[in-house]
Amino acid sequence: LLDLSGPDVTDRLDAARRLGTTGHAELVGPDGIALASTEPGAALRPGEHLAFYQKMLTSGRPGTANVRVTPGSSDPTAMSSARHVMAFVRLTDAPWAVSLGGTDSETYAPAHHLRKTLMLAGGGSLAALWLLTLLGARLLVRPVRDLTRAAEQMASGDLEHTVSVSEGGEIGTLAESLETMRVQLRESHEELEHKVAERTAELNERNRQLAELEAQEQV
Repeated sequence: LLDLSGPDVTDRLDAARRLGTTGHAELVGPDGIALASTEPGAALRPGEHLAFYQKMLTSGRPGTANVRVTPGSSDPTAMSSARHVMAFVRLTDAPWAVSLGGTDSETYAPAHHLRKTLMLAGGGSLAALWLLTLLGARLLVRPVRDLTRAAEQMASGDLEHTVSVSEGGEIGTLAESLETMRVQLRESHEELEHKVAERTAELNERNRQLAELEAQEQV
């Protein structure tokens, strides 16, 4: 009824090789026997995942699993420790099924690569975010440092340096208030110095006059 070596079977099974270098497929009979396979010499023998085939045939539902290679496969020595990610689905018009897959390392390679890429991208994003945070903190702290330096200069008596901050908002308002205070203090200081100079000149003049009177009395 069906030529298992014909193109209707072999061409479809050979399409599994497009899955990668380890891609393979088997046409599975009711007892888990490989009726046809992409692996040389594997046809008409128990499938290399016999326990998985029998379990899936019993359940009657499609599924996937990461399974070990059956020791009775065509090359048990080389495949004794291998694991394959296999997909299994039953046919609708025959009591058979098709299973295909490849080694877990090759199957999961794109996912591992994506995870590595995401980890690197995440690390790079965190580093960039840290640098931006550090830069932002420095830009935020700089005007505060300028205001602190200006306040220290005013406290030490230096009223000549203008308080200038390029930031707006509350820091800018505080800088304007501090500059107004500096100007008022300087004007008050200049006015006080002027008054002290006037009083000093008056006192000197009176002392001179008193000295002249004392000299005249002595004469």
